[in-house]
Amino acid sequence: MDASGLGDGEAQNRVRAMESGVTDLMNVKDDELVMLHRIGTNHYDLPGLDISRRDIEVEVARRNIDAANRNAAAVNELRTSVDMLHTTTQAASASTSEALRDLRDSINDLRNATDKWSTWLVRLTIGIFGLTLLLAALAIAQVVNR
Repeated sequence: MDASGLGDGEAQNRVRAMESGVTDLMNVKDDELVMLHRIGTNHYDLPGLDISRRDIEVEVARRNIDAANRNAAAVNELRTSVDMLHTTTQAASASTSEALRDLRDSINDLRNATDKWSTWLVRLTIGIFGLTLLLAALAIAQVVNR
């Protein structure tokens, strides 16, 4: 005997007897089940329907538990997605920061190279100007000495 006072065989017989009604209730759409629950059933009004109000309430509770479990699973999935998004965003932010540092270093190197080339170009220009003056002075000196 179990805690309800029913023997194992008797409990199994009750479950088997209720099985078709429970199976029928499981096939009822949600909105139809709500209507059935609100209207209620009276065995005398619907003799072909062998479903008690308690059976309907149990099915409503089962569906509520099932929906709650699906909601909990969806929340866990959402939490996992948010955590993954957070991790990805942090990694992208770190990559962006590193890329900006590299860009800043490259710009500074370019400025330094430009300054160095500019200095050499000024020196070369002054040298060419000086050489041009020297050649012009030599050409004038040759013309004058003739």
